[in-house]
Amino acid sequence: MVSVGTWLVIDAVLDNLISNEVQSGNGDQEVIARAQSLRNRGWELAAVHPLRGQGPAGWPPRDAPFGIELDEANLTFIRAEVDAAVVSTTRILSSEELHTQIRGEQELSLALLEGARAELAQVAHS
Repeated sequence: MVSVGTWLVIDAVLDNLISNEVQSGNGDQEVIARAQSLRNRGWELAAVHPLRGQGPAGWPPRDAPFGIELDEANLTFIRAEVDAAVVSTTRILSSEELHTQIRGEQELSLALLEGARAELAQVAHS
């Protein structure tokens, strides 16, 4: 089981994936549908979570358990997208010309992604 905080990172990764696929002009409709379906499942679970509204933007607290059911295929899909986001963020951070504020934001993003990656690895092995 993942935490709400990890699910929020996953939700953001899926949101970026959908946006990138749509903006490409010839996005993979199956990928878009899968990512949106996973996001919808998360929103539905958040809406009935017993701690809803006690965390950021109406969500449960970040450290609360988030009992979303993920089969192996969806877990693999999510892990691959989080891994891709880590690579992309690391590449952005490798630029020596980043503004200080942007660098700080990207470093925070990378830390959140790495935390989500670690939590997903634990879920995959349990």
